[in-house]
Amino acid sequence: MDASGHLVIGAFGPFGPKSTNQADEVAKRLVQMRERGELQVPEDVRVTVVPMETNVDSVQQFVQTAKQMQADRVLMLGESGSGLKVEAQAHDRGQPHGLLLSAVTSLLPSFGEHETLATAAPADQMAQASGAAVSKDAGNFYCNYSYHSALQAGLNAVFVHVPSGILGLGRDPDGAARGVNQMLGAWYQADANGPLVMRDCHLGRADDPTGSSDGFGAIHSTSPARDT
Repeated sequence: MDASGHLVIGAFGPFGPKSTNQADEVAKRLVQMRERGELQVPEDVRVTVVPMETNVDSVQQFVQTAKQMQADRVLMLGESGSGLKVEAQAHDRGQPHGLLLSAVTSLLPSFGEHETLATAAPADQMAQASGAAVSKDAGNFYCNYSYHSALQAGLNAVFVHVPSGILGLGRDPDGAARGVNQMLGAWYQADANGPLVMRDCHLGRADDPTGSSDGFGAIHSTSPARDT
């Protein structure tokens, strides 16, 4: 069946000393929801999950992949220490520094003007539907950098931060996935002309030449970065 739209979901994998990333865990649960027919995405919309790594090449590859796939919506997932948040905008802060330096600079006041790009997605409605907060600063690391790169490339993208917990405490990837699913429903309902119909079959296969595909439509990067 020819899809009338294409949702590309990008999720960051583990970085630094971390063995897991809650963004990746949430993406896996969204795949499971899709298989069970619970994902709040219209029936004729194709869904593809593309992993991202915390390096510039991976982010740029993700942006190009989403463009080549002619994605009409791009959901980007990262983790943060606080609760579930919809990022309303991204800032042009250039390429990120290392994790430690990015964490330190995030605590300092920002001086000067930075280009700011706002998402076209209904951030307020998505947050309201899921009980999430709306944020206007995605940080100084690859979450903000990838978000700004996607918006600058003209993609219809929105970035969602899922909670990482503190020292592993307070993690709830199942709850976060339910919240993100409600956000997706609100996003599609905002433009829907009729009732939402959820797909009851597996994810569409990815055919992008930059990577290989499994049966769930996940792209496995051919770069030296981590395979998922």
